Amino acid sequence: MTELGPETVAWVAAAKAATAEIHRLTEIRDRAADHIKAALGDAESATIGGHVAVTWAWSKPGQRLDRNALLNDHGPEFVARYLVDNVPARPFKLLGDDA
Repeated sequence: MTELGPETVAWVAAAKAATAEIHRLTEIRDRAADHIKAALGDAESATIGGHVAVTWAWSKPGQRLDRNALLNDHGPEFVARYLVDNVPARPFKLLGDDA
Protein backbone atom coordinates (compact mmCIF):
# COMPACT_ATOMS: atom_id res chain seq x y z
CA MET A 1 0.00 0.00 0.00
CA THR A 2 1.14 3.55 -0.66
CA GLU A 3 0.18 6.95 0.76
CA LEU A 4 -0.79 9.50 -1.87
CA GLY A 5 0.77 12.95 -1.93
CA PRO A 6 -1.19 16.22 -2.04
CA GLU A 7 -1.10 16.54 -5.83
CA THR A 8 -2.46 13.03 -6.34
CA VAL A 9 -5.07 13.59 -3.61
CA ALA A 10 -6.28 16.55 -5.67
CA TRP A 11 -6.50 14.27 -8.73
CA VAL A 12 -8.55 11.77 -6.71
CA ALA A 13 -10.94 14.59 -5.78
CA ALA A 14 -11.13 15.67 -9.43
CA ALA A 15 -11.88 12.10 -10.53
CA LYS A 16 -14.64 11.80 -7.91
CA ALA A 17 -16.16 15.12 -9.03
CA ALA A 18 -16.05 13.98 -12.66
CA THR A 19 -17.72 10.69 -11.68
CA ALA A 20 -20.52 12.58 -9.95
CA GLU A 21 -21.01 14.75 -13.05
CA ILE A 22 -21.07 11.64 -15.26
CA HIS A 23 -23.79 10.15 -13.05
CA ARG A 24 -25.81 13.38 -13.25
CA LEU A 25 -25.50 13.55 -17.03
CA THR A 26 -26.28 9.84 -17.37
CA GLU A 27 -29.57 10.38 -15.54
CA ILE A 28 -30.45 13.19 -17.96
CA ARG A 29 -29.51 11.03 -20.97
CA ASP A 30 -31.57 8.10 -19.63
CA ARG A 31 -34.66 10.31 -19.08
CA ALA A 32 -34.28 11.70 -22.61
CA ALA A 33 -33.89 8.20 -24.06
CA ASP A 34 -37.02 7.00 -22.24
CA HIS A 35 -39.02 9.91 -23.68
CA ILE A 36 -37.69 9.26 -27.19
CA LYS A 37 -38.42 5.52 -26.92
CA ALA A 38 -41.97 6.31 -25.86
CA ALA A 39 -42.34 8.55 -28.90
CA LEU A 40 -40.94 5.82 -31.19
CA GLY A 41 -43.38 3.18 -29.96
CA ASP A 42 -42.98 0.18 -32.26
CA ALA A 43 -41.07 2.11 -34.94
CA GLU A 44 -37.41 1.20 -35.39
CA SER A 45 -36.32 4.69 -36.48
CA ALA A 46 -37.39 8.32 -36.45
CA THR A 47 -36.43 11.38 -38.44
CA ILE A 48 -35.77 15.02 -37.75
CA GLY A 49 -36.12 17.26 -40.79
CA GLY A 50 -36.33 14.22 -43.04
CA HIS A 51 -33.03 12.72 -41.84
CA VAL A 52 -32.82 9.62 -39.67
CA ALA A 53 -31.90 10.86 -36.20
CA VAL A 54 -32.78 7.93 -33.95
CA THR A 55 -32.82 4.17 -34.32
CA TRP A 56 -34.11 1.61 -31.84
CA ALA A 57 -34.02 -1.78 -33.49
CA TRP A 58 -33.93 -5.27 -32.03
CA SER A 59 -30.58 -7.02 -32.06
CA LYS A 60 -30.22 -10.39 -33.71
CA PRO A 61 -30.95 -13.28 -31.40
CA GLY A 62 -27.82 -14.94 -30.12
CA GLN A 63 -26.82 -18.16 -28.49
CA ARG A 64 -24.70 -19.02 -25.51
CA LEU A 65 -23.24 -22.23 -24.23
CA ASP A 66 -24.92 -23.78 -21.20
CA ARG A 67 -21.78 -24.82 -19.34
CA ASN A 68 -23.67 -26.57 -16.54
CA ALA A 69 -25.58 -28.77 -18.97
CA LEU A 70 -22.35 -29.59 -20.80
CA LEU A 71 -20.71 -30.52 -17.49
CA ASN A 72 -23.67 -32.69 -16.52
CA ASP A 73 -23.77 -34.45 -19.91
CA HIS A 74 -20.03 -34.95 -20.51
CA GLY A 75 -18.19 -34.33 -17.25
CA PRO A 76 -15.47 -31.88 -16.17
CA GLU A 77 -12.65 -33.61 -18.07
CA PHE A 78 -14.46 -33.06 -21.37
CA VAL A 79 -15.22 -29.41 -20.60
CA ALA A 80 -11.64 -28.76 -19.38
CA ARG A 81 -10.28 -29.55 -22.85
CA TYR A 82 -12.06 -26.46 -24.20
CA LEU A 83 -11.38 -23.95 -21.45
CA VAL A 84 -9.09 -21.00 -22.16
CA ASP A 85 -7.56 -18.75 -19.56
CA ASN A 86 -8.71 -15.15 -19.23
CA VAL A 87 -6.21 -12.33 -19.09
CA PRO A 88 -6.25 -10.96 -15.55
CA ALA A 89 -7.73 -7.50 -15.11
CA ARG A 90 -6.75 -4.72 -12.74
CA PRO A 91 -9.88 -2.62 -12.23
CA PHE A 92 -9.41 0.95 -11.05
CA LYS A 93 -11.95 1.98 -8.39
CA LEU A 94 -12.46 5.25 -6.54
CA LEU A 95 -13.71 4.41 -3.08
CA GLY A 96 -15.92 6.41 -0.76
CA ASP A 97 -18.34 9.29 -1.22
CA ASP A 98 -20.43 7.29 -3.76
CA ALA A 99 -17.72 7.65 -6.40
